[in-house]
Amino acid sequence: MTKEDFKIYLASDKTNVINKNVGLWINSMKKIIMELTGDNSDDPFQSITTLKQLEQLLKSSKSPLLLKYIQEGNGRGGGAVKHFADKLKLDNGSDPDNQDFYKDKIKELIKKYTKEGQNINTIDNQSNMTLQSDNNDLNTDISELLLASHNIVLHGAPGTGKTFLAKQIAQALGCTAENGTVKMVQFHPSYDYSDFMEGLRPVDKGNSLEFERKNGAFKDFCKNAIKSTENIKYVFIIDEINRGEISKILGECMFSIDPGYLGEKGLVDTQYQNLVKEGDVFSKGFFRPENVYIIGTMNDIDRGVEAMDLAMRRRFLFIEVKAEDTQDAILNTITDDEVREIARVKMNKLNEEIRGNRELGEDYCIGAAYFQKIENYNSDDKWECLWKYHLKGLLKEYVRGLEDGDSLLKTFEKAYCAI
Repeated sequence: MTKEDFKIYLASDKTNVINKNVGLWINSMKKIIMELTGDNSDDPFQSITTLKQLEQLLKSSKSPLLLKYIQEGNGRGGGAVKHFADKLKLDNGSDPDNQDFYKDKIKELIKKYTKEGQNINTIDNQSNMTLQSDNNDLNTDISELLLASHNIVLHGAPGTGKTFLAKQIAQALGCTAENGTVKMVQFHPSYDYSDFMEGLRPVDKGNSLEFERKNGAFKDFCKNAIKSTENIKYVFIIDEINRGEISKILGECMFSIDPGYLGEKGLVDTQYQNLVKEGDVFSKGFFRPENVYIIGTMNDIDRGVEAMDLAMRRRFLFIEVKAEDTQDAILNTITDDEVREIARVKMNKLNEEIRGNRELGEDYCIGAAYFQKIENYNSDDKWECLWKYHLKGLLKEYVRGLEDGDSLLKTFEKAYCAI
């Protein structure tokens, strides 16, 4: 089985991880190992008899779901460390009865491929920036929620890396811009139905200008997903999903994005349905393919945005991303150890003050992306620059209109400068 074959396999329904039935989930993991090892017995793990084979299995699969199975194991054929310790024999002459030794070696391998950034992106030597291992559990948990619900919105305070996290979740499912299986758009007040679904666009016909029906970003994306020869997942990311006028953008297709109406049972006539040509995959109406998943992102405290449409809230699973959830993953990109630790302490002290204020609270905590900007400065006054040019303005907006706003700003500055 080649690397690409394995990725396609992971993207197929065979590895459905909707954790409603643990037994089905375990069997899916067993099937992966059976195909990797060629062992069709009741317990395919028995074909892995050396640590070297186990390492090769971990390295070749790079599946966070497989790794989670190996770590946590469950039920008959479970993949817990003890299960492997019972099977493995070392080549270096160590005492075969020393199970603790085996366990320690196995734990080292699992740690290597789950706790040191050796994930599906870094092993493939892709140039894209990836979240560090500290965020692996968060990525995996959200990926599983996305697979179960089809629609999620990542919401939280500014600077928590929600858009970045959305891209990482897509990559964890094997979706990249290079292979055309992920696309991102950003909603804003001018974004409308013609941008998202379809509309009339001017076309230069030489001596005249005519209007033709053109697909919008989402409809084109769904069309490509339907044409896919393999059952590959496609992820559509909507950044700042609460900044657009949802009813104007989606129109009648609000029905089609409902997870309960995926596929042709969610068929609807679009506004320009009479202009869709015969032979088009949507000639009988638009529907959202079952292999298309949507991730939205939004800031909870954006005062310039109306409350999220209740119809959208019913169709999406909302997941809060707190400042501490992505702190390690983002700050670990700071190269200098001392600077990284100072940034961590300053962030924690500042957020402690914000969190303790009854007018603000948890929703107003500042994410690590703001503190990561310290990398832009090399001068001795870099921490002053970070406060002056990145944090102070944001905090002034936080306290604007509050009776003790000026006093609060000074309190925040004192907490920031405490170290």
